[in-house]
Amino acid sequence: MPFDINRSAPAVAEHGAVVDAPPERVWFVLTEIDAWPQWQKSVSRAHLDGALEPGATFRWKAGLSMVSTLRVVEPPHRVAWEGRARGVYARHVWTLERTDGRTLVETAESFEGTLVRALRPLMQRVLQKGLDDALSGLKAAAEASA
Repeated sequence: MPFDINRSAPAVAEHGAVVDAPPERVWFVLTEIDAWPQWQKSVSRAHLDGALEPGATFRWKAGLSMVSTLRVVEPPHRVAWEGRARGVYARHVWTLERTDGRTLVETAESFEGTLVRALRPLMQRVLQKGLDDALSGLKAAAEASA
C-alpha cells in the first residue's frame, strides 16, 4: 500500500498551488532539508541525517523539536515522511506535477495522537497554517531561484 496521510486523523489539511518554476527546481528547494529555515518561517532548524532516501531521518524544530523519517523519495515528483513530537504523530506528503513549464504542488498532512485529540480545533488551525505558510515559502523560494 502506498504511503499517504491518515485521512481519518483528528487533524487533516491539504493545500495546493502552481509554482512558476520547473519540478526539478521545486524539488531541489523542497528536499534541501538543511536549508528549510531559509524559506519556512516556522522552522528554526533542520538537519538530514544521511542521504535523501527512504528510511533516512531528519531532525527539525518548528515550535516542537521533531524527528521524522522519510518514507517516499521519488524525484522530482513525490516526497513523504512521518514523525513524532510530544503527543503528536504526523504524516506529510508533497507531490509535484509538471504543467505547462510550471509545477503544480500539492501537500497534505495529518496529525493524530493524544494531544491532537485533546486540542483538536487548535491543532487543526496550527496544521492548516503550517501547510499554508510552507507552501507559500516554497513557492517564493523556488520562483526566486528559477
